[in-house]
Amino acid sequence: MYGVVVALSSSKPDYTIPSNSKLVEEWTYANKVCRHTLLNALSNYLFDVYCSYKEAKDIWDSLILKYIAEDVVRQRFVIGNYYHWEMIEDKDIKTQINEYHKLLEDIKAENILLPDEFVSELLIEKLSPSWTDYKQHLKHMHKQMSLPELITRIIIEDTNRKEFATATAKGLSAKANMVVDSDAARHICANISAFTFYTSVGDGKEYVYLGDSRTTPVLGKGKVLLKFTSGKILALSDVLHVPSIRVNLISVALLGKSLCMREKEHSSASNTTIAMESSGYFAAKLKKQNDNVSSGSVY
Repeated sequence: MYGVVVALSSSKPDYTIPSNSKLVEEWTYANKVCRHTLLNALSNYLFDVYCSYKEAKDIWDSLILKYIAEDVVRQRFVIGNYYHWEMIEDKDIKTQINEYHKLLEDIKAENILLPDEFVSELLIEKLSPSWTDYKQHLKHMHKQMSLPELITRIIIEDTNRKEFATATAKGLSAKANMVVDSDAARHICANISAFTFYTSVGDGKEYVYLGDSRTTPVLGKGKVLLKFTSGKILALSDVLHVPSIRVNLISVALLGKSLCMREKEHSSASNTTIAMESSGYFAAKLKKQNDNVSSGSVY
């Protein structure tokens, strides 16, 4: 289209001026070539829109305005996704890091360049609330980490947390009469005396579903404390009180999310600390312990 692209930027010369006759002839030819080329390249829908346009310049200007506006909207959408993205507790850390990489690729595709330091520091800020202490640790490091280095540290920390939660759960299971399973959604306790804080649930308002399709009512919920031989206390919140459960159970998934250790408080109110040597609590998969206990999952 060399020699005719002038029709994309110039309107038809004034044909009433005799000296413009040559220019009008050249423009008319250029406009014809450009107009037909543009219309042939359009989809059927856009062809119907622009076929009535007589000048190639009008078609060209309209298309530029349309698609530049769409580019701006797309950029705003991509930036918004990147800004509002947060890491959440219930999702695999590697999956979320892959999501972050995808957002960065979308940013780059829009020709938006972000400094490496900014990309790394923002990922630290996006860590979920249970990572607050580790976030502070990363922020106080003197060395500026690249994104790959930061991701490696985060994955190692996540692996260590999972191993610690599993080991802790196994230790609790050995010490107390519990069943541990990573498939369970809730902690359940059969013994109301184990609760240090308790709220009743209205009759018939809440149930748990067992693996054999039976349901059993929840009478209340609250906090239960597990005592370790080291003297430390593990506090489990939102524990369901289900008297009909014959085996007290613990959810590894919830334990990994809400694990919080605190030192035993030496006070006269020692009866608020529950020793777990002879009784256990919490929700998980009902394993077959004896003839009186059903097997299946609690949901």
